[in-house]
Amino acid sequence: GFLVTDLLTAHFPEILDTDFTAEMEKGLDQVEEGAVSWVELLERFYETFSKRLKEAKKDMVSIKAKGVETDIVCEECGSPMVIKYGRTGEFLACSRYPECKNTSNFTRDETGGIVKVKSEEATSYVCDQCGAPMVKKRGRYGEFLACSGYPECKNTKAIPTGVKCPRDGCGGQLVQKASRRGKIFYGCDRYPSCDYAIWDRPLPEECPECGYPFLVEKKERGGSVSVACPSTSCNYRKKK
Repeated sequence: GFLVTDLLTAHFPEILDTDFTAEMEKGLDQVEEGAVSWVELLERFYETFSKRLKEAKKDMVSIKAKGVETDIVCEECGSPMVIKYGRTGEFLACSRYPECKNTSNFTRDETGGIVKVKSEEATSYVCDQCGAPMVKKRGRYGEFLACSGYPECKNTKAIPTGVKCPRDGCGGQLVQKASRRGKIFYGCDRYPSCDYAIWDRPLPEECPECGYPFLVEKKERGGSVSVACPSTSCNYRKKK
């Protein structure tokens, strides 16, 4: 929102001026009274607006392509970091991409300023290729596990849920995934051999009413969260 306002103010100063609305209402009142033709009023407005529009199409910065400059420095090459936008939201990327592919997530304060750059999150998982600890990272398709020994070891894995796939004879595990639009879902790690998938986060708890092997976390309207049984024949649900 702050970024859009800055761009519009720079390229359409007349329209973003605080007196614009008052002047336009005055002109509309004159049209209503018959003192000014509505065609004349629109011609006066569009003469300036069309010129600004052509200039904006030519000169306005492409935020998606170039990103938004920040004063944060890339820890890998020392170049400025820019804010870019992906399927899962905004993130920091090195301005020297593709020469430097360093990226990072961040949080904002109430004014929209960057207050904290999120680093890798330690986990209890161990890399099955080199034995080094795995860390949680976030990419264009959401969170994933990566070996802390990178770049020597480039092993990555989906985040496990601790829940076994309920399909008979499958033997797989449910892991966190992300759709092409960045929406989180949970599917079997044996895909495409097994295409089982659900939207609700599975919990490694047996249903106390029907004995189903796991429960799911459901987000209710208003922000509340409940735990429910995914079995269609069971109505178990409780507030979390």
